[in-house]
Amino acid sequence: MIGFEKVASVYAEALLLASIDAGTANELEADLAEVLRAFRADPAVWGYFKSPVVDSKQKVELLSSTLKGKIGDTLFSFLCLMCLRRRFELLPDVVEVLKTLMDQHMKRKRVQVFTAVPLSNEHRDELKASLEKKLKMDVVLDITEKPDLIGGLVIRTGDMKEDSSIKDGLARIQKSLMGKRILGESYYA
Repeated sequence: MIGFEKVASVYAEALLLASIDAGTANELEADLAEVLRAFRADPAVWGYFKSPVVDSKQKVELLSSTLKGKIGDTLFSFLCLMCLRRRFELLPDVVEVLKTLMDQHMKRKRVQVFTAVPLSNEHRDELKASLEKKLKMDVVLDITEKPDLIGGLVIRTGDMKEDSSIKDGLARIQKSLMGKRILGESYYA
């Protein structure tokens, strides 16, 4: 039996290729993000669409009355197809795979940034420009606030990790001091 990850991957690849053929790949991410926000806003709506009990044709009719003309035709057709094939519960997995495929298609890299305090727009732009220069490609920042870092940043992408947080600095100092004998050998004997 084919795993759900493989099925989600096949659907994501098909959606991307159809969007490229239709010339709507650039709008695909924004439309899909908006659709997911709508589904996640109300758990009852999400439950309705992923339910195996509800008739597929009713789901398609609801999609038609709510989304037709508000999102791209390719994405609309894709969502209808997922309903008809009873694969709608895979939509979040398809979106995750699609992010990676879109990044490859658009020649860009996602970078996770953890910060103790919110970054100003100026600092975001400066960080993005610096990372784009270092990585030699477009960068999409995924910024998460983690107050326990105290200050500084932690930057991760792929196998690269840069940690300039105060928390990490204090941990290195602590580790260094743990191995030192400050008062002389006779004190520790």
